[in-house]
Amino acid sequence: MKRDLSYMRNILIQSLLILYCCTALHAQQFTKIDKQTIKWTGVKKIKVNETDSSSFVSFAGAVYSKNLPYFYEKKAVTGDYNYSVILHDQVFVECSAEEAKLIPLKEIGNNIVVSSPVAKEKRVPYACISFLPIRKNSVTGKLEKLVSFNIEIVQGQAKPKGGVKKTWATSSVLSSGKWYKIAVPSDGIYKLTYNDLVSLGMDVANLNPKNIRIYGNGGGMLSENNFDKRYDDLTENPIYVSGEADGVFDNTDYILFYGSGPIKWKFSTGDSMFHHQQNYYSDATYYFITADQGTGAKRILQQPSSSTPANKVITKFNDYLYHEKDSTNLIKSGKEWYGENFDILTSYSFGFTFPNIDASTKVRMKTAVASACSSTSVYTINANGNVQNLVDPHPISPSDNYVLATEVSSILNFAPNSSTINVSVTKATSNAVGWLNYIELNAMRHLTLSGSQLQFRSLASLGTGNVSQFKVANGAVNGRIWD
Repeated sequence: MKRDLSYMRNILIQSLLILYCCTALHAQQFTKIDKQTIKWTGVKKIKVNETDSSSFVSFAGAVYSKNLPYFYEKKAVTGDYNYSVILHDQVFVECSAEEAKLIPLKEIGNNIVVSSPVAKEKRVPYACISFLPIRKNSVTGKLEKLVSFNIEIVQGQAKPKGGVKKTWATSSVLSSGKWYKIAVPSDGIYKLTYNDLVSLGMDVANLNPKNIRIYGNGGGMLSENNFDKRYDDLTENPIYVSGEADGVFDNTDYILFYGSGPIKWKFSTGDSMFHHQQNYYSDATYYFITADQGTGAKRILQQPSSSTPANKVITKFNDYLYHEKDSTNLIKSGKEWYGENFDILTSYSFGFTFPNIDASTKVRMKTAVASACSSTSVYTINANGNVQNLVDPHPISPSDNYVLATEVSSILNFAPNSSTINVSVTKATSNAVGWLNYIELNAMRHLTLSGSQLQFRSLASLGTGNVSQFKVANGAVNGRIWD
């Protein structure tokens, strides 16, 4: 009997080992590494019609987006899991001059960014791997193309069963009641007075201010990514209504609300700058006001200060300004527009003001210009006497009928000597024709109130465990701070 039990234990142990090995193999079988090569074929020219042709940088099997060649491959995977894709042992070669002039620099980063969503085909899941195999060398600044790499697919966490149940509005809030439209040109706190409501056409004499509501979904363009969250209706915004307690909107009563404009700013860790995103479709953001939907549900309320002791004191903040004029579309198609034209008129000047600028912190300024020239073209950037040459090394041959101009940009760092920064952009190459795209400036300012309102943010306040105290100089006794 002992021998039988021992035999059974051995069988059980062997079964567990076999089960463990099978489980381990199952967990690891979706970690795959494949050797890949990209066979580049130079510039491919396609005839569009009798007189025109288009040229593209190409490689075998390329899939095109915005005239750029993307690597695309789908790999069969198993189960409802998330997958990540890593490129190892990347080998690059420098793009030729002919290839480089067809690649817009603003579309190219210093690293390859891989997308790998999972999609199903005939109920079989596939990791759909895609990326642009071109980078800008962070050391040399040259454009380089990927020629070989190892691609690793790593299985992640299981996807939650059932997904996320979405709820949709049965009808729009605009379907009933009287609504009035307000245009907002930029970010800031906006004030609506008695006379403003009258000019909108509202019956202020019979208006109960407790019923005032403002709806809107913020500023900036709608995302072009289908996976991003979208509102299916207008949302109510928190507002402040002065004098609403008596139920009458008097001549001295007013409404305050925060309006987000059409231009959005985002911080880039790549070059440590805030960059603006122009709105291609509108010069204003719109909000809607009504008093026909019952008592307003959202009011701005006073919040207590944090009881946690501050470990950082903030007396300066990051600020930014830009200039961009959209007046010329070089190909009369697409979303890219340019402004001031460098031809007969060879120089333009612009003024930017940062009140209470911090002179101890350098200003970072980015300038982008599109240029057309049969030789290397040069543009001189001057900011309060700090000079930099912006060089476009991509000549365009007169016989080229597919490249009208190439865009170049540069970043100039300089110590400010005044709150006003005068910037001039001058064409230094006589036979060049150019167009200014934009100028962006990032500066540090002292946290001192100037004007009726001040918007501020601080990168120095960020960080795990930071509790920051913002000290605003010259603040009014009855001032308000909105977060």
